[in-house]
Amino acid sequence: MTNPSTDVAVLQLEVLKKIQAELAALRGDVTGLRKDLDTGLGAVRAELHEVRSELHDGLTRVRTELAGLRGDMDVGFTATRMQNDRRFLDHERRLRELEGTNPR
Repeated sequence: MTNPSTDVAVLQLEVLKKIQAELAALRGDVTGLRKDLDTGLGAVRAELHEVRSELHDGLTRVRTELAGLRGDMDVGFTATRMQNDRRFLDHERRLRELEGTNPR
């Protein structure tokens, strides 16, 4: 015949062993998840670094292009001003010629 007090102690020990085994399994799962997360995070960081580098290169190209366009605009504005000045001088010359041929 078994003693009820020893049966309870044996059952408690078995339950404790099962709990410890479950905890060990959960620790293994958590460790695996951490490794997976670390690997994934490393990949995300590498990708982010690449995207940042591409963005920096793209912005540098845009800045260079804008500087070139500003230069082109300055040349265009200068050419337009020169053309307008020539037109103005041509009109002035024609007006003086007309005034010279039209005595008052």
